[in-house]
Amino acid sequence: MRIAPKQYIEIQPVKAPNPHPHPDSAKYYDNQTLWHFSLETDDLGMVIDHLRSQGIRMTQFAEPDSKEVLSLNDAIYSIDGCFICWVRDPDGTPIELMERTKHSMQTRAEKRISGNFLP
Repeated sequence: MRIAPKQYIEIQPVKAPNPHPHPDSAKYYDNQTLWHFSLETDDLGMVIDHLRSQGIRMTQFAEPDSKEVLSLNDAIYSIDGCFICWVRDPDGTPIELMERTKHSMQTRAEKRISGNFLP
């Protein structure tokens, strides 16, 4: 959902149909209603370096046994055109970290909305 220019809320409920199915290996708590949330940064590489320096483990996907992300080179270029990786909060909730690119769906939507879209 676009809530303001360059600001989106992505909500992925656990117990409802979803256009991007959750991985079969995803684990949920009985009272969990939200699958994850996402935080956006302008420099995912810097965030990865900083979090690693604090001893925080990041992975390519939401599953905790997914390949570890050690630098931006290990991050995933997602289907929506963003670089992403994942961390978990102390309760185990997946948190997506993302950086848009000029080709991301969100960037392209902003250009369409503002009238500056070039295919």
